[in-house]
Amino acid sequence: MNYFLKVWLTTLLVSPFIIFISLSIIDNNNWLDIEQTGPLAFLFILAGIIFSLPSIGLFYLLGRKLQQHNINNKSIKITLSIYAVISIFVTFSLLGDAFTTVYNKDFVFPLSYSIIMAISIFLFNLNFNDHKTSYINKNE
Repeated sequence: MNYFLKVWLTTLLVSPFIIFISLSIIDNNNWLDIEQTGPLAFLFILAGIIFSLPSIGLFYLLGRKLQQHNINNKSIKITLSIYAVISIFVTFSLLGDAFTTVYNKDFVFPLSYSIIMAISIFLFNLNFNDHKTSYINKNE
């Protein structure tokens, strides 16, 4: 599977559950009840797919451009992480209070997505040639 797709899907699928765990701790509430959070998690994943498409497209283009300039993988991953955090916070700020005000936890949502995406960026092997040649050892 493509590196960028792995990072994106991991972020989309894991982040809602990190949000529910965080809100359970912060609110002392039962956000981990699957009957309540199951449909909400599906909504978060669906909204994440829709609202992240422009950012993930630029994420992909940035990664490919950095690779074309023979920049080492560690630098590419650091750059992609910085871009990811900025784009996630910008996306949430453009959405306004649609998600954050509902729970009055302004940073839980973008911070959860940012942390998971940054971890995913460093977790997966950076491979630009679809399984032909791995660049993971290049100056890393």
